[in-house]
Amino acid sequence: MYTTIKETAQALAHEIQTQYHLPAVPVYMISPAVSAHTGPRALGVAFYAE
Repeated sequence: MYTTIKETAQALAHEIQTQYHLPAVPVYMISPAVSAHTGPRALGVAFYAE
């Protein structure tokens, strides 16, 4: 998840995908409401397991 740093988010996703041998790591933009509280360069990682 990212606010205005898409390239950094994509690089982090690629690193996670490579490190953990995952088939895909999606990258999503965070809403402006979140950005208002975190700042313009926010970056986050979320996951779930089944």
